[in-house]
Amino acid sequence: TTPTLSFCRRERLHSSVCVDLLLEEPAKEEELVPESGPAAANKYFDSENGFQLVPPPEWSQGSKSGAAVLFRDPSYKFNNLGVTVTPVRVSSLEDFGSAEETCDKLITFEKNKDGNKSATVNHVSVRKGASDNGADEGVMYYDFDYSLETTRGNKRVVSTVTINKYKLYIANGQYFCGDACSDEGAEKLAVIKEALNSFSITQQ
Repeated sequence: TTPTLSFCRRERLHSSVCVDLLLEEPAKEEELVPESGPAAANKYFDSENGFQLVPPPEWSQGSKSGAAVLFRDPSYKFNNLGVTVTPVRVSSLEDFGSAEETCDKLITFEKNKDGNKSATVNHVSVRKGASDNGADEGVMYYDFDYSLETTRGNKRVVSTVTINKYKLYIANGQYFCGDACSDEGAEKLAVIKEALNSFSITQQ
């Protein structure tokens, strides 16, 4: 059976793994359905799910089963940034576990996936909400950055995770970096990180 992260309820998802909805591989030629052409550089608001973010400039917006939104790099469509929103049984990240414990579960899952040779953690951090409108004041966010060596190429994955009102939010970006995965100054990596830093909850 496919391993699952314990905060993902199988019966509530189109896929058995939350993160798997956003981590696409080049071998899977699934096309997005365009919604609005190139994404504007201003904020993207999802009033139904209660979040906002600023996607990378010029990245195209599309739809994918199980994802609230997904943006794709026009120069290489497997570089992407997406958000999933999933009901869970805990009301906060603190109830689930520490950032380090959550990252350990995520990395263990990645290491057990077919096609993944290795998974290396680059960075783990915790931050409190500080959006301009104050809607996420006090909300806890976990930020993860890790590298994957796979049979289809090497990539960096950066994620922001939070739980609010019994909903798990995963904002997830991936960058196929080839031999340059250790390059912290890579332009693609920088724009994905900037977009994730803009992610915030808009409902309390």
